Amino acid sequence: MDSSTNYQEAGSEVVSLRNSFLLPTAKLDDQKFEFYFIMDVSGSMYGRPWELASRALFLFLQSLPADCYFNVITFDEDFTCIFPQSVKYSQETLEQAKSEIPELFTGGYTEDFINVLNYVLSCPQVPGYLTQIFSLTDAELTSEPEETVKLYAANSKRFRSFCLGIGNRVDQDMVKRIAGGNPGMYDYVRTNEFMESKVLNLLKLSLKPALLKPIRVSSHSKLTQVLEP
Repeated sequence: MDSSTNYQEAGSEVVSLRNSFLLPTAKLDDQKFEFYFIMDVSGSMYGRPWELASRALFLFLQSLPADCYFNVITFDEDFTCIFPQSVKYSQETLEQAKSEIPELFTGGYTEDFINVLNYVLSCPQVPGYLTQIFSLTDAELTSEPEETVKLYAANSKRFRSFCLGIGNRVDQDMVKRIAGGNPGMYDYVRTNEFMESKVLNLLKLSLKPALLKPIRVSSHSKLTQVLEP
């Protein structure tokens, strides 16, 4: 049997499989993270979708690990950052971010995602911290959607991308593509759905070290085979 083939007993859950030939030089729990939360504040998010996105962001922020950095960026035809650069997570920075969330919605017309991503890529990474991007959007991108997806793909080794699709009109295919097509790294929250478990599951997966590959396994299968590259 090839040594790069891993097997995992499959239930109806998300699991993580590690390449058998990768030997980490440090303990897995030593990984630290920098989080960018990219919030869609365009007109298509008006009303219930914005309420869902705001609640999801509150939950994300309140659940972050103690030793991390974070920032919140909103976008429509332009983008705005809560902090000039990612900041150390503390009670003070958490409360400052939370206090600004209710005022973030602008209702602009064009969803200019690609400029936000270029900005994040231009920011210096915090040494020793893995960058994670969480996008909260209905994914109805009207400005350069294909270029945005290509930019995500081209920089997949620089950061990990997670996406929470918001609302009943969410573009499911674009949500998947923003997350690089990786099962377990995206989910959807529609009107009248409970979001807490979905938000916390995405955050939990993001806290896995970079050498772990999250996959979603089906309850219809007793054994899932994953061929690692």
